[in-house]
Amino acid sequence: MRLLPPLAGLLLVTGCARALESAPGGASSARELGAPSVEGPSREAAVEGPSREAAADRLITDRPAAGADQALELVELDASSGPSPGGASAAWTHTASSCPAAECLLVLQVAAWGGKVSGATCNATPLAPGGEASANGMTAQLWYLKSPPASCALAVAGTGGSFFAGATTWRGADLVPVDGAFLSHSFAMAPTITDGRSAPAGSVLLGVAALTGYLPVTTGSATQSLWMASATGTGVAGYAKSVAGKAELAWSTSAPSSWAVVSLLLSPTH
Repeated sequence: MRLLPPLAGLLLVTGCARALESAPGGASSARELGAPSVEGPSREAAVEGPSREAAADRLITDRPAAGADQALELVELDASSGPSPGGASAAWTHTASSCPAAECLLVLQVAAWGGKVSGATCNATPLAPGGEASANGMTAQLWYLKSPPASCALAVAGTGGSFFAGATTWRGADLVPVDGAFLSHSFAMAPTITDGRSAPAGSVLLGVAALTGYLPVTTGSATQSLWMASATGTGVAGYAKSVAGKAELAWSTSAPSSWAVVSLLLSPTH
């Protein structure tokens, strides 16, 4: 056996090391710390397409913009008229402000004593009877007409006694298509009355009350007053917008009184 000189052995070892570094499979020689080699892209880079966050942003951005109908989605008061006093009848002209007929709802509010309203028309078209409540000779009523004309000649017929009637036009409104859209109440000798119920977002609770005497009536903070009038008794009408899933009408007097109250929940058409 022939021994290699020391210099030759050193050259041989060095050459082998360089061969390992340059060999295709010599990945281990390329990592001085012996870490495993991961060929190709990293795990994060290997995921094709945008990141999860970028994909979520794209989904939100790609949604169609809300149109006018989608953006509205709430009931709005368009016009109010009255109250008009009546006995056997009453008549006046109610004009909508900017409400297309197809998106409008006309509602008549009545407070009566010693009788009630037997019918109402708009340009000779009958209004449909809604809710009615009676107590101690007083009556509260609501009548309505879907898709009314912009200008409405109202004619209201009574059965006797006296009444007050007012009209409102609502934009983007429809009757709630469930039982109990109209609620009727009567209260005996109560100084304060409330009518509250669950109400979807964007809806409005509309009501009218008839009470005994010429008492001043105070409207609750969440109730918007439409009208108040006194003759044989006192009549009030108002509405409340939905807040946190509820709408509430509230009226109070300085002394106990009998009340007849009827209300209607108006929901967005869209």
